[in-house]
Amino acid sequence: QTQTVEEHFKLILEDNSVIDPNLRDVTSNDLPAWYNKNIYKGAQNYYKRNSLSIVAASTVGLIIVFAVETILKVLLCTKRSSSTCLAFKRYVETLQHLYNISTCDPADTNSKYLMAM
Repeated sequence: QTQTVEEHFKLILEDNSVIDPNLRDVTSNDLPAWYNKNIYKGAQNYYKRNSLSIVAASTVGLIIVFAVETILKVLLCTKRSSSTCLAFKRYVETLQHLYNISTCDPADTNSKYLMAM
């Protein structure tokens, strides 16, 4: 593990070999050394206080993305947003994922946070 978020991000961008293509279960032991429970809890509280605004902004962003024809063509080719129902399902799953990582305890082995990862 790197010591800072910036180093971790830079490493991922520069060296693809650090990305493990095989899925594995994530546990609370996998939290990086720079994880700070108090800062994370503060971010979770921010999300909880502003969740409606975050969902509204995400919805507006989604509408704007669908309005750009070139982006829409790419999304249609992925087959994950090729119909209204599939697109809706995909974006609801994204919002659920965001909710889970923003409200659940990453140190709890049975939390939805770790399942989302």
